[in-house]
Amino acid sequence: FTYSMEGSGYYPTLKIDPYAYKRNQYYATTSFDSELPLPYFSWAEYDIHRPMLEFDDAIKGASFLANNCDSNNNREEWVSNLTKLMRVDSLSGC
Repeated sequence: FTYSMEGSGYYPTLKIDPYAYKRNQYYATTSFDSELPLPYFSWAEYDIHRPMLEFDDAIKGASFLANNCDSNNNREEWVSNLTKLMRVDSLSGC
């Protein structure tokens, strides 16, 4: 199995080969094209089964988390512009 949470845009070796199964090579990635599509979160790391927070009690804003601070799609500029409109907490060095 090739297992990764990264994208093939940054790691070309993760590009899914549609004939890899003939060589007993399979993919577990966040791509829906992989044999085992992975959600971009872990059930073990997040307590998503607790009771829902009431909207009025919640912080109004967004969180930004990125490992690659020089993205191909320029998401950092988009997030920078978003901070002018609402609260954005950066949970990384980007």
